Amino acid sequence: MAQVLKNKEIPQLESWGLLAALFALEFIAYLIFYFSRKAFFPSLPIDFLDFEVKVFTYLSIFLFCMIRYGKITFEELLPTRKDILLLSIAVVIILWIFGLFIGPERIRNPRHEIFKSFAPLYYWFSLFIVVGLAPFFEEAIFRRYFLEIQHQYYSTSTSVLITAGVATLFHFDSSENLIAILLWTFFIQTVFGLLYVKGRLVVSVLAHMFVNGLVMLLSK
Repeated sequence: MAQVLKNKEIPQLESWGLLAALFALEFIAYLIFYFSRKAFFPSLPIDFLDFEVKVFTYLSIFLFCMIRYGKITFEELLPTRKDILLLSIAVVIILWIFGLFIGPERIRNPRHEIFKSFAPLYYWFSLFIVVGLAPFFEEAIFRRYFLEIQHQYYSTSTSVLITAGVATLFHFDSSENLIAILLWTFFIQTVFGLLYVKGRLVVSVLAHMFVNGLVMLLSK
């Protein structure tokens, strides 16, 4: 892996503080939204603006990372032939494993069910956030910054697994089919990490977009 961070030596504790700040900021944002909704818009569904709140918190941490650790270059977002080949292989593997974990049935996704009850404009806007914006910010934070910092202290494989484990915890929001969901999430986060280290940021972002789109497409 090439050195892409402008800081040569970043304290490891700082990287964990970064994720703690992400969690805390998201928690505070949800609290503000919850009490504002309760006071001024009690009829508003609880899941309304759910992803918008999450993206706002990720955007805030992403901007901090760019200032602190260095900007993402335009070249990192332009796929090469190698990137396209890696992505193609990953898509085949993801579809195969997805079938093993999830099966042919449609996924019960309560958030998607609520989205469909909203106005069409908001529904498509939410899909754009889930499939377009969220994967970019998540890959930038977890792979481009957090994984790179871990790689200053651990081997590539260990850094990938640590990042996958942390990202899995951040995506844990359902108790249904707990073991299958955790295994699937950890597997897919590991794939994103491998794609990042074998290719570039654009590969993991595109793979993440594909997975999110697949989940939303197959949601009830």
